[in-house]
Amino acid sequence: MSPEQLQLLQICPSIDLQLGGPSRVIIDSARFIDSKLNHELMIFGKQEGNEFPFQVSQIDTCFNNRFGFVIRPLSKESKRHIRESNIVLSHGFYVFTTLIAAYYRKSKPLFIMPHGSLEEYQEKKSRIKKILFRTAFNFLSRHKRIVFLVASQTETVGIRNGFPKAECKVVGLGVNNFQMEVNIKSDPKPDNLTLLSFSRIAQKKRIDISIEAVSILIQLGYKPKLLIAGSGDLDLLERLKRQVASLNLENNVFFIGHIPENRLDEIFGQAHLLLLPSENENFAIAVSESIIRNVPVIVSDQVAMSAFFCEYNTGVVIQNLNAHDLQNAIIRALENYKILIGNCEMNSYLLGWNEVIKNWHLALELEK
Repeated sequence: MSPEQLQLLQICPSIDLQLGGPSRVIIDSARFIDSKLNHELMIFGKQEGNEFPFQVSQIDTCFNNRFGFVIRPLSKESKRHIRESNIVLSHGFYVFTTLIAAYYRKSKPLFIMPHGSLEEYQEKKSRIKKILFRTAFNFLSRHKRIVFLVASQTETVGIRNGFPKAECKVVGLGVNNFQMEVNIKSDPKPDNLTLLSFSRIAQKKRIDISIEAVSILIQLGYKPKLLIAGSGDLDLLERLKRQVASLNLENNVFFIGHIPENRLDEIFGQAHLLLLPSENENFAIAVSESIIRNVPVIVSDQVAMSAFFCEYNTGVVIQNLNAHDLQNAIIRALENYKILIGNCEMNSYLLGWNEVIKNWHLALELEK
């Protein structure tokens, strides 16, 4: 059967770019996968106004929840699509859509992209609920071929521990680099340094460390500006704002909220360095967005993309999550800024969907 005759069905809960990377991956990968086969996207919940060049079916969920809990049983047409499509790719793991896909998928394989939800770091949270969910999933998926698709090698550990009989393939994640504008910046100076935090507002992102690092840089004679882009935990956002006030950084740190895709070039165009001292990242789409715009990055060694920096020297990796190490890394990056910029420019093509989608085609068995 030729690729043009194959039917791919992707299944996901609500798509909302403010929820972070998974929604962006679903939207952008879908556009590229569509060039290979007949494609449909089944969304359980809200679509948030995204436009797609292929068929999209939207299924209402109870109180518009974003976990895929449906109001009523699926239609015969939806059930048939899940059973009979040549390829079914379900996004997320601890969501109701995973159980729906596992139940209705019969003789053909089910591909699942967990988006980091099965990493050991994440498994420590809500353990009882997750044990119950996995028990239900194991029952529904018994005697079926399950293939997990993951963004990085670090994700394979949790999957192999929890699902030793399932297949696991590393496919990577890409970023949309059509019509992208890359601004050529002058070298940052001590009195002209713009840092960017671009992520969900979540505890594990350790935005507090970036804020404290700005305070230390000021003590060393720098005049940095930190832009904090993203939305999320409102209580944490208020705590971060209080931290800024307590350190007298109101003229240095700015909370700019969620940034839509059409403003990414503008925001990254202002930045000299991206900061992500996170406790855990199975990939980090923002890092790729930064590198393809020639903005070097500073991340913790808990960010899976840190392996890319070590190989291609596009940023600095810190081993300890504290503001002094982050501040030192910023200064090292500034000392080697031209080298880092050049390496970003030379190797950024590896992170675009044009390149990454080749791995997806192989993993989904479109090509042998």
